[in-house]
Amino acid sequence: MILKSDLLRVINELFSNIIKHSKSTEVELLFYREIEGLYMSVKNNKVYSKNQKNFSKKGLHFINKRLKKYNAVVNYKLVNQSFEIIIYIPHSNLYN
Repeated sequence: MILKSDLLRVINELFSNIIKHSKSTEVELLFYREIEGLYMSVKNNKVYSKNQKNFSKKGLHFINKRLKKYNAVVNYKLVNQSFEIIIYIPHSNLYN
């Protein structure tokens, strides 16, 4: 139950940042579960203008801090004008 709440807060943070800082026309939210754990991916197009290279470090810090108790791995990348964040939570930590 706590994991669901934390994931909802993370999704809220990501979508808030997309709305505030990007000119995206598409956002993709994907959850998938594999034997080793749970994956969540959020990807959008047209992230920032060229003069906004420093995307929300505060938001990323919040996400890392919130998911630390699950030993989550948070990776993000900026490719062309597209931003993607992939979160992995090991299976052993899904039921904490």
